[in-house]
Amino acid sequence: MAISGPSAAKAEQIRLALRVVLHLSHIGRPSPDDIARPESTQLGIVAALQTSQGAVSKVLRRLAAADVVGHSRQHVRGQDRRVQAYFVTAKGEELARRYREKHGYQPPRE
Repeated sequence: MAISGPSAAKAEQIRLALRVVLHLSHIGRPSPDDIARPESTQLGIVAALQTSQGAVSKVLRRLAAADVVGHSRQHVRGQDRRVQAYFVTAKGEELARRYREKHGYQPPRE
């Protein structure tokens, strides 16, 4: 039997949050002078994880509030203006590392 209602929605947000952290951990953190990768933007995360922009936006706000994800306005390849680029913090990298070790997770090859 499938879970539905508020519990299912919360579980899906947790799964999406973990997927976002693993995705950003795989990309790595750009230095302040680097040009960020498109996959580090909100639209890039949406495309990579094949989910809705609203869901990603909500998860990114929560992850940033928990200091798991940070963001800064950066130049992004293919963009004519600076946009928000997201990255994992040390706390987020530790979370991703523990998950990879526990579950043997390997990021998808590019």
